This record gives sequence, structure tokens and C-alpha cells, in this order.
Amino acid sequence: MSLSIHYSGYFLKKEMLDPLIEEVTDICKSLNWESHTFDDDEIKGVCFAPERSEPVFLTFNKKGEHFRQ
Repeated sequence: MSLSIHYSGYFLKKEMLDPLIEEVTDICKSLNWESHTFDDDEIKGVCFAPERSEPVFLTFNKKGEHFRQ
């Protein structure tokens, strides 16, 4: 069985992105999953890698819109 995650969207309040990143990072730590945060001129977000899975990227541009790699 495989799992696919697809998402798109934007934040109504850009201030909610930091709490999302913190929550995902905390969950990853509790599950011993690798995670990496991004915060540069183009993107902000987090990626994580569940066991035996490709990384999942939750990344957004500075406007709070989903950033596609």
C-alpha cells in the first residue's frame, strides 16, 4: 500500500505559519522522523520524512501561499 499527500492553499493569517512549523517539528521529534525547516527570501516551511517514505514538504512563499517545488 502507498500513501500520497497532495495539498494546496494559503494562510489567511501569515502569523499562523510559525505555529504550524513548530507543531510539525514537535510531532516529528516525538515520532523520531527527520525534519528540516526553511526560512529564506523565497520560502518558509518545513519538510519531514516519515519512515520508509519520501519527504513531505509543507512550504509557503512570503505571502503565505503554497510554494511548489
